[in-house]
Amino acid sequence: MDILHFAFYIVVSALCAGLATTVLPGGAQAKTGSAFLYKALVGIIGAWLGDLLIGPVGPSLEGVRLLPALVGSFLLVLLLSLTSSLLAVLPGVGKSKGGKRA
Repeated sequence: MDILHFAFYIVVSALCAGLATTVLPGGAQAKTGSAFLYKALVGIIGAWLGDLLIGPVGPSLEGVRLLPALVGSFLLVLLLSLTSSLLAVLPGVGKSKGGKRA
């Protein structure tokens, strides 16, 4: 894989993750972030996860199977959003005692 192919792979993966974040209802977009590198990482992991779950089906664009990438990215973004919501609700998570940081 040459550098141009890898760069296009990252862009397609980021677009799949970006599409997954727009499909989620409510404030999921704000909880999952909007940085390009974050979406690229989520897209790559989502493409791998989707390929494991449903296999290599659907059209491919520069080595990225679009259907598994979208499904995997959607599931990963949903999982990250739910985890973020759960951690925000739990008492004492992420708060330091006494107001001082070590």
